[in-house]
Amino acid sequence: MFFNQGQCCIAGARVFVQEGLRDEFSERLAERARSIRVGPGLDAATEMGPLVSAEQLERVRGYIASGREAGARILSGDDPLDASLAGGYFVRPTVFTDVAADMRIMREEIFGPVAMVGSFSDEDEAVALANDTHFGLAAGIFTRDVKRAHRVAARIEAAPSG
Repeated sequence: MFFNQGQCCIAGARVFVQEGLRDEFSERLAERARSIRVGPGLDAATEMGPLVSAEQLERVRGYIASGREAGARILSGDDPLDASLAGGYFVRPTVFTDVAADMRIMREEIFGPVAMVGSFSDEDEAVALANDTHFGLAAGIFTRDVKRAHRVAARIEAAPSG
């Protein structure tokens, strides 16, 4: 979700984690997001550069504001950028939790470094949540159970249609 500033058609923006693991996973993801060095693309120490344009920066900021207004909890991304980045198209890697399926940040493609962490109680709910999108071009499944991975992968609709 943070590769290429999240400006990638297969960015893993919506992350669904089993209920009992969601909080720990979210905190660890937010910790990693906070550690990403944002800076100029030509600086070798930079891990995440600017967005592509001022228009895209405003669009991503609008989604972040929308998430807050809808009641999602922001875990990272709300701390100020270094003053040396002022005037650039920079946005911090942002992680939301306490998201609902009907929130704009969950329904629309942000195309920026913004991740939403939701939870599921069982396999059927995970598949339903994963498939509840119009922009699901790719999906990743992480489990220790290979049979479950194959079973769930067969049910995920992660390819462009029509």
